[in-house]
Amino acid sequence: MGKFKFRLETLINLHQTERDRLRRDLAEALSLLENTRARQNRVTAELQVATRAHAARAGIVDIARLQAAGVYIAGLRQDEARCTQEMAVLNDEIVRRREALLAGDREVRTLEKLRENQHVRFRADQQRRDQRQFDELASRASGHQADF
Repeated sequence: MGKFKFRLETLINLHQTERDRLRRDLAEALSLLENTRARQNRVTAELQVATRAHAARAGIVDIARLQAAGVYIAGLRQDEARCTQEMAVLNDEIVRRREALLAGDREVRTLEKLRENQHVRFRADQQRRDQRQFDELASRASGHQADF
């Protein structure tokens, strides 16, 4: 009995490797998004604390301190805006990477289905050959019995 050999096995392996790379790329982008979201949450919380502290100042007004607090708050707002912008870019990148992963996965599944169909055909052909050989042997054996 012959052994099934799928001629496109190397192609499947290449597509699987590419799909795995795409999966890692997507995971990396998701991780970056989560890190950026966490950073934005920290900045937002810090901004709220600084804004409350800045607004609650009572008593003697220290202009230098007010200016420093204003600069600090402005920096936090810029960081917060930068995080929002980075998250928008990352969200777009995640969509693109998901689509690429889906396409790569479809290619692998298509080739695997082709391999499976060819293997089923191979087994059916092999069974027919085996049955023919068995029938031939059986007819020879029955022919030899008739000679006795």
